[in-house]
Amino acid sequence: MTKSYRANGKLLLTAEYTILDGAIGLGLPTQKGQVLEITPCDDKQLHWKSFDHRMNLWYENSFEITPTKIIPSKLEEDPVSQRLVQIFNSCLEISPDLEKKLVGKECKTFLEFDKSWGLGSSSTLISLISQWTNTNPYELLTKSFGGSGYDIACAINNQPILFRKNENTPEVTPTTFKPSFSSDLYFVYLNQKQDSRIGIKHYNSIKKDKKEFIQKINNITEAILSCNDLTFFKNLVNEHEAIIAKCTNQKTVKELLFKDFNGTLKSLGAWGGDFILAASETDPTPYFKSKGFDTVIPYDEMILS
Repeated sequence: MTKSYRANGKLLLTAEYTILDGAIGLGLPTQKGQVLEITPCDDKQLHWKSFDHRMNLWYENSFEITPTKIIPSKLEEDPVSQRLVQIFNSCLEISPDLEKKLVGKECKTFLEFDKSWGLGSSSTLISLISQWTNTNPYELLTKSFGGSGYDIACAINNQPILFRKNENTPEVTPTTFKPSFSSDLYFVYLNQKQDSRIGIKHYNSIKKDKKEFIQKINNITEAILSCNDLTFFKNLVNEHEAIIAKCTNQKTVKELLFKDFNGTLKSLGAWGGDFILAASETDPTPYFKSKGFDTVIPYDEMILS
């Protein structure tokens, strides 16, 4: 019998890097995510196949399971095998008796979004494996990839969330964010996937007192949550961009790439790649396509609400 699990993708509307220091972020689960199917098989290995959003097989390997570690059959140092080894070894560290659950299984993952988009191919994977193995997803994240955990919270919630990181279990509060001007919001893919670990390393290297930044970001998150006026929303977004730029010693995406855009732009998550938010009273798709950015997705087609 095949068992199936699902996890949502994610976008972080507010807080960005400051979420690592306890700022409150508004996380948005996406309509597209990832699915994991588990089917028993006759041998004692764990077989893994990964399919992209077009149902093309893009990764395949088999693993030997011992009580303490997982060993790939193909020993090439490919990053996907390393990632799976890291996650499953963390699972076995958390719960050694999982060996019995992992052996004799064929696992298939199905991405619903382009894997280059940065919507959470890793976080959805951790969520899916934690659902299957009945392990704590935040503990699994800490022992494997690290990070704030907001993406894990988005993976398992079917509505927007307020997220605050703390020392143990993060504070996750389901909320409502469906602004009346959602038809004026768009997500634009910047044609490159940003490595969040590099962005986090840069942020952590900056030695500043971030308490004032965090308080300002918290105030903006609260104001955005209840905002129903596009002009006011744009002002809040511009203020948020200025704060993060000052905090991280970076230029905003509008300064760098789109100075002539007639609207408001906001980076999401780690700056420099993945998606940005565009707020515009007219459809900005022609503008961005003229700049070579062909993926422009309306808010209401991207976000679970």
